[in-house]
Amino acid sequence: MVEIYLSSKNYRQAIVALDKMPRKSPALQLALQRVLYFRAIELFNNLEMEASIAHFERAVGLNFDPNITAEALFWWGDANFKQGDFAQAIRQWERFIKTPTGPSSSALLHVYYNLGYAQLKLKKYAQALTEFRTFLDSEKGKAEPVVRTDALLRAADCYFALKKFEFALEYYAKAESLPEFRSDYGHFQWAMLHGLTGNQAEKGRILAELLELFPRSPLAEEALFEQAVAQMRLQELNTARILFERVLAEYPSGTMHGKSTLQIGIIYRNQGEDDLALDWLKRVLSNFPGTPEAALAVGYIKSVYTESGQVNEWLNFAQNSGQVNASRAELDSTAYFAVQNSVSSGVCPKIISAAKAYLSAFPNGFFVQEVAHHLGECYYAAENDSAALSAFSLVLNGPKGAYTENALIKVGYLYRQSKDTINALRIYTTLESLAASAEVLKDARIQLLDLYFAGSNWRKAIEYADALLTLEKLSGSDKDRFLFIKTRSHYRFEEFELALAAGRKLSANANTEQSAEVAFILADVLRIKKELTQAERELRQNVKKMSNHPHWVAKSLILLSDIYLELGNLSQAKASLKPVIDHHEDAALVNIASEKYGHILNIEQEKNRVQDAQPEEINLDPNAE
Repeated sequence: MVEIYLSSKNYRQAIVALDKMPRKSPALQLALQRVLYFRAIELFNNLEMEASIAHFERAVGLNFDPNITAEALFWWGDANFKQGDFAQAIRQWERFIKTPTGPSSSALLHVYYNLGYAQLKLKKYAQALTEFRTFLDSEKGKAEPVVRTDALLRAADCYFALKKFEFALEYYAKAESLPEFRSDYGHFQWAMLHGLTGNQAEKGRILAELLELFPRSPLAEEALFEQAVAQMRLQELNTARILFERVLAEYPSGTMHGKSTLQIGIIYRNQGEDDLALDWLKRVLSNFPGTPEAALAVGYIKSVYTESGQVNEWLNFAQNSGQVNASRAELDSTAYFAVQNSVSSGVCPKIISAAKAYLSAFPNGFFVQEVAHHLGECYYAAENDSAALSAFSLVLNGPKGAYTENALIKVGYLYRQSKDTINALRIYTTLESLAASAEVLKDARIQLLDLYFAGSNWRKAIEYADALLTLEKLSGSDKDRFLFIKTRSHYRFEEFELALAAGRKLSANANTEQSAEVAFILADVLRIKKELTQAERELRQNVKKMSNHPHWVAKSLILLSDIYLELGNLSQAKASLKPVIDHHEDAALVNIASEKYGHILNIEQEKNRVQDAQPEEINLDPNAE
C-alpha cells in the first residue's frame, strides 16, 4: 500500500499508512523519512510553511538517510526564512553544515549565502559579512555571476553599516564592474558612499551613469536630485540649478519637488539673485506648507529681506503669507535661539531663565517640546521634582518626538517618588508601547512589575514577571527577583503548585531576604499539601541558613511548630516556639508564638486530665488471690 502511495506521489496518505504501523522495520523507518521529506517539499511549494516545517522536523528526527536529513535541514531553514524567523533559519542551516553530507553538498555554498541574508535581516552585520565573504571566496561564488553580484552588494552594505567605507566602496565597485550585472541599487549606494567620503565628483559621475543605464529606475528621481546636490557642493551652481529644474520637469508627481524648489531658491540666493531667490523660496511656502522645506524657506526669505535692510518688507510678507503669524514666528525663533545659546553654555540658571521666557511667550510655539525638555532636565538635576514634572509633562502633551521617551522615563520616576501609583502605571504603560530599544522596554516592564506587585495586583505581577523571565542575558539577581515575585504572587492567589514550581527555580545558594521568604513559602506550601515530613526537613535546613534574616527565622520556627503540632510532637512544637518567645524583637511575632505556646500547653493539660480520669480496673475473678 505504501509503495502504491509513493508511486502515485500521494505522500500524505503514505505518511498516514506508515504512522498506523505500530512497529516499523529500519526499511519502513527510512521510507517514512523519505515520504515526510517529499510531503514537506510539497507543502513548501504550496506555501504552507508551518505544515512543511513540521514535516521537515519529523524527517530530521528520524535521521535514517543522512542525505535526506541534510536536505531537510536546508529546506527547513528556507521555510523559517520565508516566515521571517531568521534566528531559526540560521539554526537549521548551521545544523546542515555540521551534518556528515552537508560539507560535500552542492547546496553548501548557497547555505553560506542564505546565512549572510539571515544575519543581515537580524542586523548582525559582522556575522553577515563573514558568510557573504565565505560564499564569494568559493568556486561556486565565482561561477554564478548574478548571485555573486548580489552577494557583493550585500557585503558592501555590511561594510557600509559597519562604517568601513573604504571596503564598502571596493565591494560596490566590484558589484558594478560587469556591465551585464549592474543594478540601480548598487550604483546608487556606490555613488552616495563617494559623497559621504567627500568625493562629490565621483558621486556625480556614477549617478549620471545610473540615469543613463536605468532611466526608468524607481531611484531615478532621487539619483537626479543627488547628482544636483553633488554639483552644488562642487560649487557648480548653474549646473546644479539645471539638474534641480530637471527634477521638477521630469518627475511632476515626484517626492523631491519641495527639496528641489528650495535648493533652486538657495542657489539664486548664493548667486546674489535676490528677486529670483525670493520667487522660488515663496513657491516652497505656497506649494509645500508645513514641511521642513517650508520652515527653511522662511529662514532664507528672512535673510534676503533683513540682510538687504528690508525689515518692513519681511514683516509685511510674514504677516500676509497666510501660513503663520510671521511676526510671532520671528520672535518664536529668536526666543528659541536664546534657549539654544543658554543650552550651549551648560549653565542651568541661564537655561531655566531662557526656557521659562520662551514658554511664557510662546505656549504653542514651534519648539515647545524641545525647550520644555531642557527646562525639565535642569529642574530634574536640581531635584525640583514638581517643576521637573510640569516641564516634562509639556513634552508629553505634544506629538511623539525625539524627547518623548526620555520624558516618559523621567515622569515615571517622579510619579514613583511621589507614590502616585495610578499615574506611574499610566506613564510606564505608555513607555512600554513606545520604547525604541530593548533596554528601555525591559526597564519599563520592570517598573510595571514592581508597581503591580506593590499594589497586590498578583495576576499582573505574574504576567510581567513571566515576560521578563523570557529575556536573554538575564542576570542571576534579576532572575531571582522575578522568580520571587512569581512565587509570592502565586502563593497569594493560592496557586500552590505554581508557587512551588517558581520557587524551586530560585538560585540554590541565594541568601537574601527574598530567598528567605521564598523558602518559608515553599515550606508552607508543603504543609498545605500535607507533605509534613518534607516541610519539616526543609524548614530545619532553612532556619540554619537564615541567620541574617531574623524575621523569617522567627516565622519559620512558628511554622515548624505548626507542623510538629500536626505530627503530634508537642514537645518539639513547644521547643520551636521558645527561641521566638525568648529572643525575638518583633512583638507581633512574639505574641503569635506565645499564643501558640499557650495553646500547646492547654492541649497537654487536657491530654493529662483525660489520662488521670481513666477508672482503675477492678478484678472480679473470684479465683484471684
